Amino acid sequence: MPQIRDIGIIATRTPQAVRPECDGCGGCTQACREGAIAMQAGRAELHTDRCVGCGQCLGHCPSRALESGPVKLRILVGGRMGRHPRWARDLCEADLASVADMVKSILDRLTREAPPAGRITGTVERLWTTT
Repeated sequence: MPQIRDIGIIATRTPQAVRPECDGCGGCTQACREGAIAMQAGRAELHTDRCVGCGQCLGHCPSRALESGPVKLRILVGGRMGRHPRWARDLCEADLASVADMVKSILDRLTREAPPAGRITGTVERLWTTT
């Protein structure tokens, strides 16, 4: 439930290319709930603008024809439940090697900028709301 936490992390894996091994079975299109893969002339065709990085298609290709990009981590901040629920907002993306430093940097900034009795969500809204 990273969308309702002060800080959440979501791992993503995105298909980058379709290898020649694609036999047009359609397993990837059935696995993709976003419609980011379609069959065209007996081969999978990627629509990267629709992809959310869930990686479901990668595991459903029996011929392993989908080439995966590296695992990326989306960092979300400012979510909460309660009387005034709020979804966390996407702040940035990090790789595995830098995510701990990135989260520490975010926490350091929130600690510096937050009022003594304030919630993280209020500080997030003030610091990272785009107008």
